[in-house]
Amino acid sequence: MFAIVTACLTFSSDWGGDMLGAALCQWFGITAKDMGNLPQVILLKALLLVLAVAFVGILPTDRALRELGLQLNRMEDDDDSIEEETARFSL
Repeated sequence: MFAIVTACLTFSSDWGGDMLGAALCQWFGITAKDMGNLPQVILLKALLLVLAVAFVGILPTDRALRELGLQLNRMEDDDDSIEEETARFSL
C-alpha cells in the first residue's frame, strides 16, 4: 500500500501535475498575456484536490490491515501443517 501511495505522489508531483496544469491552461485559454480565466482554473484545481482527499476514506484502516495480516498468518500456518502431513505420509 505504501508503494502505491508513493508512486501516486511521485507521479502527481513530478509529471501528472504539470501535464494537468498545462491542459487546464490550454482548455481555459490562459496564456502569458491573458490570465482572465485563472481564478476558474484555481477553483477547479482546488475542487479536484478535495475530490482526491475524499478518496482517502477508501484506504484500509490500521485495524483492517491487522485483521488481514492475522488471516494471512492463519492461512500460512494451515498451509505449513498440510505440507508437513503430506511429507510425513509420502515417506
